[in-house]
Amino acid sequence: MKVLAGVDYIFQQNSSISDSSKSAFIYSGILTFRYQLTQKLGVYARGELFNDANGILTAKVYDAQNKLTGFVLTGETAGLEYKISDNSYIRLEGRQIQMDKDQKIFRTDGAYTNTRTEVMLHAGVWF
Repeated sequence: MKVLAGVDYIFQQNSSISDSSKSAFIYSGILTFRYQLTQKLGVYARGELFNDANGILTAKVYDAQNKLTGFVLTGETAGLEYKISDNSYIRLEGRQIQMDKDQKIFRTDGAYTNTRTEVMLHAGVWF
């Protein structure tokens, strides 16, 4: 089993949404697990969090409380990867992104929501 963890912390002077003379910050983290079931078949899972409440790197949006804010989210991903050859693969992956409860930026079935769920099929080759 392979485990990967990462943490980032960023700050920027004069960037706070509420007071432009104050510094703002971003923090994020990721934790990934990968297990090779056979030589060709592996599974993986990833959890992540991202907090850019002052919108330094992300878009600034008005939330459900009409407050200007940057993106605050968590996400989970799980997948199955099959290696077709030494330099190609096919993956089936599921992901869910959960924004802050008041950040309804996704549109599903005609309504705005703070959650996005997706299933993807990927194929890749490298030389």
